[in-house]
Amino acid sequence: DNGYELLFKNGIAKNDGDWKFGYLYKSADAIAVFPLFTDSDFGGGGADVDGHVVKIAYAVNKNFTVGVNHYINQNNISANEDNDPLTNALDYNRTMLDFKFKF
Repeated sequence: DNGYELLFKNGIAKNDGDWKFGYLYKSADAIAVFPLFTDSDFGGGGADVDGHVVKIAYAVNKNFTVGVNHYINQNNISANEDNDPLTNALDYNRTMLDFKFKF
């Protein structure tokens, strides 16, 4: 059916002291995307999900970057449209800490 995403990124965490910031809003209806091809971090994977992602990264040095990704999503969004009391939309919040080493 319908699906879209809006993305804003600023900066590149590549050299000492560099920062990177990103914001993403994504919405994918139940039949908008084949569930096997979706991002497993966003809403736990699958379709029928919408929400926000905030990403921040800092380059400690040229070979080491620390990042935080925070997901604020809602699964089963079509349940809100059906007004079915037996199926509810589920909130999905996840914070991930990333350490990236290059060598």
